[in-house]
Amino acid sequence: MAVVTEWDRYSDLGRAAIGKDSFMPFGQTPLYHHTSRVERTRSIQKWPPQWRTPPTTTTAVILLCGFLLLPATIGAETVRVNVTTPLGEIVGTEETHTLPDGTESTLWIFRGIPYAAPPVGPLRFSKPRPALPFSRPLEAFRFGPACPQRQVVGNNMSEDCLHLNIFVPKPSPTTSSSSSSSENASFPVVVWLHGGAFVSGEGRQLPGESLASYGKVVVVTLNFRIGALGFLSTDDEEAAGNWGLWDQRLALQWIHRNVAHFRGDPEKVTLAGTTSGAFCVTYHALYPPNRGLFQRIIVESGTGVSSSGYRVSGSLDFAEALGDQVGCKIPDADRSPTKALVACLREKDAGAIASARVRSLRPFRLAWLPVVDGDFVVKDPSAVLSWPPSSGLVPSILGSVDALVGTTSSDGSIIFSFWVTAMASAMNESVDSGVSSDLFEKVVEAFVDPHDYVTKDDARMVRQAVVQEYRTWEPAVGAESRSRGRDLVDLFTDQVFFIPSVVFTRNHRRAQQQQQQRQEKNGPSTTTSSSSSTSSTYMYQFHQGSPAPDPFPWMSGSLHKDHDVYVLGLPEALLSGITLNLSTAQGAAEWRFSQRVMTYWSNFVKTGNPNRPESLPVEWPPFSLLTEDYLHLEGAERTAARRRCRPGKTSFWLDFIPEMLKMLKRQRDDCSRTVSSSTARGPVALIAFSVFGGPCSMPFVVVVVVVVLLALISKELVALV
Repeated sequence: MAVVTEWDRYSDLGRAAIGKDSFMPFGQTPLYHHTSRVERTRSIQKWPPQWRTPPTTTTAVILLCGFLLLPATIGAETVRVNVTTPLGEIVGTEETHTLPDGTESTLWIFRGIPYAAPPVGPLRFSKPRPALPFSRPLEAFRFGPACPQRQVVGNNMSEDCLHLNIFVPKPSPTTSSSSSSSENASFPVVVWLHGGAFVSGEGRQLPGESLASYGKVVVVTLNFRIGALGFLSTDDEEAAGNWGLWDQRLALQWIHRNVAHFRGDPEKVTLAGTTSGAFCVTYHALYPPNRGLFQRIIVESGTGVSSSGYRVSGSLDFAEALGDQVGCKIPDADRSPTKALVACLREKDAGAIASARVRSLRPFRLAWLPVVDGDFVVKDPSAVLSWPPSSGLVPSILGSVDALVGTTSSDGSIIFSFWVTAMASAMNESVDSGVSSDLFEKVVEAFVDPHDYVTKDDARMVRQAVVQEYRTWEPAVGAESRSRGRDLVDLFTDQVFFIPSVVFTRNHRRAQQQQQQRQEKNGPSTTTSSSSSTSSTYMYQFHQGSPAPDPFPWMSGSLHKDHDVYVLGLPEALLSGITLNLSTAQGAAEWRFSQRVMTYWSNFVKTGNPNRPESLPVEWPPFSLLTEDYLHLEGAERTAARRRCRPGKTSFWLDFIPEMLKMLKRQRDDCSRTVSSSTARGPVALIAFSVFGGPCSMPFVVVVVVVVLLALISKELVALV
């Protein structure tokens, strides 16, 4: 079977989010593919020995969203592991996992455990309900189906998809042999939320074997509803939205109640996420009823501060567009249109809903997103976590958890590959060798969206400032187009990923200080965890590029999701089928760096401090508002503690742009007062003002003056009559 690249998946993602006739014609021209498709087979000898019945089909490998399909049956000689839970007996398998250096370890793996009732019928577009107890032992041998989406290898999808997977290091002989005893729970737990821009992905795309075996932590991955089925909202009580977030919360509750039976510690749970999964992590960290469900968070390449990760209003437009496509167009005369729409959509085929191509008229925006519903996401996250702070207190739950937050140096590569290549195709251009000047200008014009600003003049000024800040004005001769491509990747990286991560990290540290002040004043709260008084903040930026090939010759650095490769122990599924040869210097260096990254991450999961209990050559300093320390991750030899990551870009977005917008607002306010004063003095003064000007921009003055003059003339005519 052919390798399905990340760009294949995001091509369909773009078509689903934008639609055929929108600004970017995904339905007419395919996304540009640089990475070639590779035919790859896996011999039976490479399958773990306990799988006595070999698979009958070729294994599919997906770049950055990969997983290995399990064989159709489990052999009779497979070692089974039985765990007793309040829901009933769950049967997993004992498997040997081999790390890239040949080290073997034994894991207990439980796949496809249902944590919720199937969200079908009346439960579609509703909060999930807990799974019912099992009437007989549950054989957790295979991953459950993916939640409905545009494209899944093997087409194994179902609405009955709310399952989780648990990877447990086999306890040492010194611990109790009772696998159901909570008294001997000893392994910290990390719960990983997958990415996929809220419309694709599943839990098994994150292989948990290496991190569990090397880091000695319990790894949990899960499915949750995505796309329209996970995030459709009608902006009212009929379908408030955020169903995927509610799924995740129910999974966290399941883990809190049951993970001790799998040798996990329910009081040492870390909620981690990558890309859109990281957005979800930040929403959970702001939701007060989640207190106690997790004690730490890991936020990789995405925070809820970015406006690209949520929607305040306007969700009904997308719901109605979906209804139009699947045969649920509601007459305007209907007295309860949203109720009728949701009722109709509940009757439609889940596959038709998932594959419908609902478009966003705004470029660089997705159709299905978490929404500010007043319930789970109570307020606009960018207002709650603004910088400089606009409100007094940050939600206290945020200050009670440890946080590890960061991005890659070229996270914006995914936006380039997702959007810019489509724009280039629409212009009959190729971006293989870089970006033309005309395409650069069109991309910046579309990216700096007037909808995000009070006036079009504000957007125009920001656009000009962005060009001045990011355009390389004197590139090397012959490298102009490549330079423009890298400039765009830097712009996307900063505005969508890096700057929001800085804002979130600063606010986490501020919430931490507020938490400490409350405890000093009132004493520790009995409702908070014992670790809340010593919660920590750590920040990183990843600069190590994955061994997998870059999508374009001129694109370099650590691309979007590259850190997953090292955090999860260089699994082949995340390397496009590449097998590293550790006998070479490069292969050995890659594995050495992955070991270091896994140690930092697993240390944090265990203690909230990435430097303990396993010591490392480079001490990772905690983040402070004064020095903004962070860890620069770039190979085992170049990793170093540093201060103030990208200070120029941080100042541009968090100091210069806000001050410029304030100045423009003051100018408009002065203009309004001057026009009002001139109007009160009569038509002569108003005409004089229009001629000699004032503090306003001329377009604004002309419009205001014309409108007011027409009103005065009409008033005079009425008086004469």
